[in-house]
Amino acid sequence: VRTTVGAWDVLRSKLLPLAEQSGNDLVATRTLCKIFVLLTMPLSEKCHQALAARPDPVKDKMRNGEALKKRQLLREAAERQARQLIEARLAFAERPKVLRGLLRMFEGAR
Repeated sequence: VRTTVGAWDVLRSKLLPLAEQSGNDLVATRTLCKIFVLLTMPLSEKCHQALAARPDPVKDKMRNGEALKKRQLLREAAERQARQLIEARLAFAERPKVLRGLLRMFEGAR
């Protein structure tokens, strides 16, 4: 989901402007917060493993082509997810008003 939403730039173009406009609407802010959490969650352990795996020429010679292709596809997908996560987090830095609105929501929850 993160990769698709990131590729469409939905966070920057739709969700963050909506959060700025609905800063006083607690229901909308809570709903957007749930989406923001999903989009900025840490990478899974599987992604970390794919990113950490380094090519081993000796082992690669013994593996079949399908296994190598699968490992490469997993690594590429993990790289895309990592880039999207960085972009999502940077998008919040560009919109301090949204962060203030989220903080107000949490302060009111005490």
